[in-house]
Amino acid sequence: MARSDGQVCIVLAAGFSNVERELEQASHGPLRELAGLPKALLPVAGKPILDHWWTYLSQHRAVSEIFIVCNAIRYKQFERWATAKGIDVSRVVNTGATAPRSGRGVLRDVELGIRRAQQTLEGINRRDVIVFAGDTLFFKDFDLGRILDFRASKGGSLLLYYQRREVDNPSQRGMCEVDGKTTKVVSFAEKPEPRQRGHDFSFVSPLFYILEPHRRSAALLPAALAICSVLAALCQMSSLAFVPAAQLARSPSVALRAEGGGLKEKEEVNYDLPSPDTSILGKRSTVGQTIDQDKRGNMWAVISPTRRQQEQGQWDTPIFFALLFVGTWALIAFFAVWTGNDPRFGGGIGDGAGDFGI
Repeated sequence: MARSDGQVCIVLAAGFSNVERELEQASHGPLRELAGLPKALLPVAGKPILDHWWTYLSQHRAVSEIFIVCNAIRYKQFERWATAKGIDVSRVVNTGATAPRSGRGVLRDVELGIRRAQQTLEGINRRDVIVFAGDTLFFKDFDLGRILDFRASKGGSLLLYYQRREVDNPSQRGMCEVDGKTTKVVSFAEKPEPRQRGHDFSFVSPLFYILEPHRRSAALLPAALAICSVLAALCQMSSLAFVPAAQLARSPSVALRAEGGGLKEKEEVNYDLPSPDTSILGKRSTVGQTIDQDKRGNMWAVISPTRRQQEQGQWDTPIFFALLFVGTWALIAFFAVWTGNDPRFGGGIGDGAGDFGI
């Protein structure tokens, strides 16, 4: 079982069972021979419970990896079992718990198993994770393939549940409430005591989950679109901001000439002059120019003054800096989410790995 694709199984066997304590207290009889065995390794139909799961999973192509989470007291026994099945000992995860009061709880055990899978397999971001209790067996008609097909058609994560029966004790079961229209689980309680929330729920949930991997692209795509919108707005605003005011050119209606060492204003003459001869000039040189002359026939080009096509508003500069500020923080948030959820950059943001000493 060493394929690079397929689901990853997390087997939970870190609890301290009352059955184990009762076997240790047995003083004689065949039960005495079972004292010291973890519940997941107790024999059922001639072989340990975990062997039944191993045989089933080994024959199922949808499952490629298996990890076992156990407590410190039973760690060596699960390690020997894994070695006998050809499973690398790195797949056996020790929670460090030595008594029920030091147990981390189911959620922390699942998280610890997923962390080990990420480290061992170098990322499982695109693979489903199957979580089940190692000391539980289902009926013979249990069909994992049909369950996986159902989950694929519905999407999201999956939790198995069944209608509560009279023999089911909520204090020893996981209880859940289901939306009758969507069949989605809307509330869950783990072994609720009487008068606690969940004790009267209508459905019982065995410990069997299929967890869908976190899809970062769905979160990053809106952020990328928002950043592109901000950048487009900045480009549009950059053509309006910081344009200097145009200076009015000197009016060409008055001609000046040098006379007597100084500048003197030319007097107006009330007779028409002949049109100047511009044949010696190239046609291209006269494009966009007009010709003026004084009474002596001196000619010069008249250049129109610079005129602004659009005036700058008083709010253009503040808007530019506001969009620049928003765009900068949007880029920081985008790359923070990207690098914070990519295992190549150190794993998820606030993954709590320090709690496990990793």
